Amino acid sequence: MKFSNYNICTKICNENYLYNSFTNSLIKLNNIYFEQIRQRDIKLLEKLDDSQINILKNNGIIINDEVNELNMIRSKMKKILLNREILTLTIAPTLNCNFDCYYCFEERQEGRMSNFTKENLLKNIEREIKNGVKLIKVIWYGGEPLLEIKFIEEFINSLNELKKLYNIKFGIKSSF
Repeated sequence: MKFSNYNICTKICNENYLYNSFTNSLIKLNNIYFEQIRQRDIKLLEKLDDSQINILKNNGIIINDEVNELNMIRSKMKKILLNREILTLTIAPTLNCNFDCYYCFEERQEGRMSNFTKENLLKNIEREIKNGVKLIKVIWYGGEPLLEIKFIEEFINSLNELKKLYNIKFGIKSSF
């Protein structure tokens, strides 16, 4: 057995947490186990009972020695890229921003996505639906996408029409 390369140990509000970014698992740990896992001390496994080891295995914290996690990620990515039933779009209705975040490296840019571009995007989405897409995920990005709330509302209304017409699903996220 070995520890996953995707384990992240962190302290939050004086509590110890172990997160595995491959399995998306989060476990609260006591101080002793936390330090041993943080240091990747495989001798810890000798001190644990079967139920504790099963928890670590089931959450991807420990894996078999022969497991190649990089190949697992490559395989998962390939499966996602080849899945023609899901279309994920990142849409920037504007690059303009009304914030002035000190860490931002972007220069302010006026302008918005044109209606021509929006209509072509919707045509492409409809073509993808006809080719088998059943779920559309939209991520709003920008500058500050909500500066173009009217555009977003119109776009969502168009997606709702496609949803009804083709019996598809869609989800929306923000980029922040």
